[in-house]
Formats: sequence, C-alpha cells, structure tokens
Amino acid sequence: MTDYVQDLDKTSPTEFDPVADGAREIRDIKTALRNTFPYANSALDVSNESINILLNETIPYILDALNNAPGGDGGGSTPQKQIIVASCKYNALDASEEGAPEGSPLPYTNNVASVEIPAPGAAGFGSCRVNFYKPVPQFDRHYACLVQPYATTNQHVIATVTDQQDRFVEWTWLVYDGNDNTWKAPTGKIGFSFMAVDYEQSR
Repeated sequence: MTDYVQDLDKTSPTEFDPVADGAREIRDIKTALRNTFPYANSALDVSNESINILLNETIPYILDALNNAPGGDGGGSTPQKQIIVASCKYNALDASEEGAPEGSPLPYTNNVASVEIPAPGAAGFGSCRVNFYKPVPQFDRHYACLVQPYATTNQHVIATVTDQQDRFVEWTWLVYDGNDNTWKAPTGKIGFSFMAVDYEQSR
C-alpha cells in the first residue's frame, strides 16, 4: 500500500510491465505526495541546508535557552533554572474519526502519559486532566501552567486551572454562547496545547 513518499517502490514499474500500469503508478505518486505534504498549498522552497540548520542548530538552541533561562526570585539571592516539566498538543478528534490529523489525539507529548476528558469525577466535556509520566521535581504547587485552546469553530474558550499536583494538572472549560451571551460547558472535546514550567534551585 502506497500512503507516503517513503512507501513508493523505486523499482516499479519495470520495463516489462504493461503500459496500462502507468496510470496506477501515477495515482500512487499523487496520493503519496498529498499524504506526505497535506498542508502544502504553494511551492515548497525550503532547502536541505535550511532544514539541517533548523534541526541541528535552531531547535537545540531554543530548547537550551528555555531550559536554562534564569528565573526571578524577587531578591535575586537564589539562582534558579527554569525547566519544562511537561507539555503536549491534544487534538479533539481521535485517530479513528474523519479528518483527524496524523498522530491524533496526541501528536506531540513531553512527559505526558495521557489526557482524560472529562477529568475523573466530572461530567460532560467541561473538564480536562493531563497526567504526567514523571512527577514534578521538588513539588511545591507553584509551577506555572499554560493552556491554549484551539477553537476551530471560532468560539471563545477559556480554561481555568482547578487543581495541580506533582503528577497531573486539571482545569475546566467554558465556551461563550453568542446566542444568549453566556459562558457554558462545551458540548464536545476541545483541542489544546499545554505546558507546565517549574524552576529548580541551583545546588
């Protein structure tokens, strides 16, 4: 089955294959290109050099800067180091649902074991819990949480953190209803990006 460019057989067709097989080969190539580059809507002019610089220099530099940025403690007497203890991207569609992006529902995770919707003990889709693989080091309840909802239907969405522990963060969703100008629990799952940042004392 030819789903992506890497699946194309470079030995096919052979010089002995019927000419009619060429139509199938062309269809396979088109399918592989569309699947491999699903969001390409213009010419792709990124060079191999640019990709190598991004992977080998730019991204490592950004990660190093994020993980070694100084954290303020008010008086400046205690050196601190910020660390991203957990992060993820969650798609509202499961892998089996039509239109689900590749890797759904969690195409990206960093120390995230699972996403529970609704959170334990809650009803409907008004809550969410992100569970960590490893607990937050030196847990003191004061690590920072950032939740960015993806409102694909142009709805206004807010998230309010209701609990944060060493192994999970939990929040509630509210969606603005323009018909009666009220905030309500969502009627379906909401996609989001999540990040938890903490600091550790230098020893």
